[in-house]
Amino acid sequence: MRGPVSDLPIFLENVTISTGETRLLDDVSVSLAGGNTTCLVGPNGAGKTTLLRAAMGLMPATHGRITWGGREAAAPDKRAIMFQRPVMLRRSVIENLFYALQAANAPRATRQDRATIC
Repeated sequence: MRGPVSDLPIFLENVTISTGETRLLDDVSVSLAGGNTTCLVGPNGAGKTTLLRAAMGLMPATHGRITWGGREAAAPDKRAIMFQRPVMLRRSVIENLFYALQAANAPRATRQDRATIC
C-alpha cells in the first residue's frame, strides 16, 4: 500500500524566469520543505511574488528546474497561495464567503442570515 503523495519538498534548481529581455528571477536555488516556516524578505521588485508563483506552479521557469515531491510535472491539487490583496471579487470578506457558499449550492441554513454573522 502506498502512502499519500506529497508536493513537498519543492525544489527550485538554478531557476531563471524571464519576460523578454527582463530577468525576474536569476539562477535561484531553494528548497521548501514541510514542517518549517519559510520567510521571504526583500525590497519591492526583488522577485518574492515571482518566486512564490513559480513554487506554486503558476509561472514556468525559463531555465532551470522545479520539482514537487520529486516530480517535475505535478498537478497543483494540494497547493495553495494567498495573494497580497485580500479581496477575491472586490467585496468584503463576508460577501466573498457568502458568494462562495452560494456558488457551491450550500443549503440556506448553512449560509445563515448576514446580519447574524456580522
